[in-house]
Amino acid sequence: MVRDSGHLQDILSGSAHFHTTAWSLVLDAQHAASPGSRESLEILVSRYWRPVYTFVRHLQKNGDEARDTTQGFFATFLEKGAIAYADRSRGKFRNFLVGAVKRYMQQGHRSATVRANQIPVSDFESSQGMHTFFEADSGDPAQVFMRDWAKCLVEACLTRLRDECHALGKDVYYEVFRRKFVDEGAGDATYKSIADACGITEVDVSNFLERTKVRFARILKQELHHSMAAGENVEDEIADLLTLLAS
Repeated sequence: MVRDSGHLQDILSGSAHFHTTAWSLVLDAQHAASPGSRESLEILVSRYWRPVYTFVRHLQKNGDEARDTTQGFFATFLEKGAIAYADRSRGKFRNFLVGAVKRYMQQGHRSATVRANQIPVSDFESSQGMHTFFEADSGDPAQVFMRDWAKCLVEACLTRLRDECHALGKDVYYEVFRRKFVDEGAGDATYKSIADACGITEVDVSNFLERTKVRFARILKQELHHSMAAGENVEDEIADLLTLLAS
């Protein structure tokens, strides 16, 4: 992902304003009869499985048990229609989800009997990478959840940017962006080194970076709007995101 909050701030600075939209994913997921309901549920679970697992993992030290609890939470969450209680006027969706996980665990639920295919996510286990992303952290589990949510959000935005560039036949745009902002040691990469590696000019590097920065900023803002509470400002959400990534 983007290596640090400073790089992310550089990318977002001067980006075009994006007008506020509704909680599109949550709203679609709340209406089972909606054609996009299942797809919205899949996206929500895919997006939040890892932060929820990380949260649970800090409370249940056994990785397999934490995985089963996470799996069971989402199965129960979806089967019982708990998504219907998510209300944009009451705050951020991620805060609502943390509260739901806490209640689920306080009630002593165990989920070993829940099968992965009950959760509407394709190739559930391999898509999550299981324990490979878990990092020991003695911090507050809720804060760990928020930080991992921020990381997952940025990673999802990078994937979307990469896929968009590929669909347009402009893989080199993402390659330039990756070398400047994503790779290990990206901050030290010069325009000349990137130009030489990609077989383009330094002017091309400058132009491609400017375009991809603008597009990435728009993608990020769009993604943030999916979980913003009513009346919140996207710039405040970005500030929160940068703080979480820097923590």
